[in-house]
Amino acid sequence: MERFHGKVALITGGGTGIGEATAIAFAREGARVVVASRREEPLVNVVTKIKKAGGEATHFVVDVQHSEEVEQLVAYTVDKYGRLDIAFNNAGMNITAPILETTDEMIDVCLATNLKSVLYSLRAQVRQMRKQGGGGAIVNNASASGLMGHPNRAVYCSSKGGVVNLTRAIALEVAAENIRINSICPWVIQTPMLDEGWSVDPVMVQSYLDATPMKRAGTSDETADLVAFLCSDAASFLTGMNVPIDGGFCAGVGQASPLKKQ
Repeated sequence: MERFHGKVALITGGGTGIGEATAIAFAREGARVVVASRREEPLVNVVTKIKKAGGEATHFVVDVQHSEEVEQLVAYTVDKYGRLDIAFNNAGMNITAPILETTDEMIDVCLATNLKSVLYSLRAQVRQMRKQGGGGAIVNNASASGLMGHPNRAVYCSSKGGVVNLTRAIALEVAAENIRINSICPWVIQTPMLDEGWSVDPVMVQSYLDATPMKRAGTSDETADLVAFLCSDAASFLTGMNVPIDGGFCAGVGQASPLKKQ
């Protein structure tokens, strides 16, 4: 299939994990892809993979915590490929700490990376799509932790909960212009962030897997497939939704015991 033939897709956090898998999926189905993140080397690797497979991609180094850099990213995309049809706001970070051990700096950097960056991105992306006459699909990467609370993750949960409601609010603003905005809400997905979790606190990560009805982590490719669906014409009447990809975790959370460090 080439569901995205002629489309231009922009992905933040595009150098590894879910972002990398989604960039490759979009390119495989015909999109011209711009991958962006703070580190250049992983972006170059992704672009190389896409081009070797016959796709079209380029990269842009950006720190999404800064609104002016986000604006530059969208401008670069339009200068390079002429328009913007699809965006996946995937950049994010993890903070795990009891509330009494949470510093002002931890709060500021988590909210800037996970929430403010999505606001900046949506503002720039919607402006460009509106300039083109409307139409487009945007997906934000929220989290199952944005749909519920978890002990020792107050900062992370608040940042991702903000993305969940932000998705709803802006989707309503632009629905009449056929600009669709949804979010995905991953639970335990096999990414470099999960690898880091195993090294820092394997007991906590194992507790997450134990609380997952499917008893495994999801994959980046499975998550990329969901993002691609939400950006495709197959989801043309779907907007303002926050879609869990979680092996059944959110469906069964009422029966699960609270997650906590042991």
